[in-house]
Amino acid sequence: MQYDNKNSFVLFTKNNANPKAPAYSGVYTDSNGKEWEISGWKKVSKAGNEFISGKISEKREGNKKSFTPKQNYNSRDDEDISF
Repeated sequence: MQYDNKNSFVLFTKNNANPKAPAYSGVYTDSNGKEWEISGWKKVSKAGNEFISGKISEKREGNKKSFTPKQNYNSRDDEDISF
């Protein structure tokens, strides 16, 4: 019998120096088999109870940071910049 991971998720701890970055990240697979990205932040309620707040977003393929070069870029464009 093959494992069915629909309607399930996995979270991994992240070590990040940025205090605003999520403490956890992972993947959620919905009932249709589509994968979603999950991010979780450690928080504390006004009553002092710890909890995890999260966000689910569409999974992005490849590198999260993408670069789109300027159209018709010419290295001579940089020559006009004086330092």
